[in-house]
Amino acid sequence: MNITLTKKRTLGAALTLSAMVFTGCAQPNHNDHAMGASGHSTTMQGHGQHDMMNHDRMQSHHSMTAMHGMTQDHDTHAFAQDNQRMMQDMHNMVMTGDVDYDFVRGMIPHHQGAIDMAQTLLKQGTDTELLALAEEIIVAQRAEIADMEAWLTAYGEPRIGEQAADIRAGYEQANDRMMREMAITPSGDVNRDFVVGMIPHHEAAIEMANILLRYSDDRALRTLAETIIREQEREIQFMRTWLAR
Repeated sequence: MNITLTKKRTLGAALTLSAMVFTGCAQPNHNDHAMGASGHSTTMQGHGQHDMMNHDRMQSHHSMTAMHGMTQDHDTHAFAQDNQRMMQDMHNMVMTGDVDYDFVRGMIPHHQGAIDMAQTLLKQGTDTELLALAEEIIVAQRAEIADMEAWLTAYGEPRIGEQAADIRAGYEQANDRMMREMAITPSGDVNRDFVVGMIPHHEAAIEMANILLRYSDDRALRTLAETIIREQEREIQFMRTWLAR
């Protein structure tokens, strides 16, 4: 098997930033991922209400919203809809502080975002090595999504522990970093833009997997996290080598 998360307010700001750069178009509704396979509501009242973080993120949201009118300048970017869709799905979830539950619920739309980008590359890309990588990503991450959806169905409701605040903060930081680093200026080369966007996308999955390994005792998820780290580090190295040519 080849799993993001941030608070609703953080992702609202990051979503607008990505829309400015990657171009937001109409977004299909992916409520099946936002809600999780078990159908649990993503609105968890009372979790993650940090005043200082709220203040900073509200400022970021306002500044990004002011630039929203610029999004149409880049509406031909190949991966616009892919990134908008992923960020919207993540925007719709609120973390609980359950390291296992949040990891899976965040990683499902995160994986789907990688699949969508890979499918876009298969339609528009020209580099044979990258096309092979895209096919590998689709196969591996579809299988992982199926496993995660089955895990959610079996798991039930989230279980909040004493380390919930640290877990939420760790996942939020990983997601914030990914959003910032994926905010690239399109080059016009779909092959290069795929690589430049996928590297921070993979890095966020690795960071999330490391958080899972730090706090979780779930054997199945730990095995998944270890696989994600191993395989996506390998793919990152390949993409960095490709960029350096």
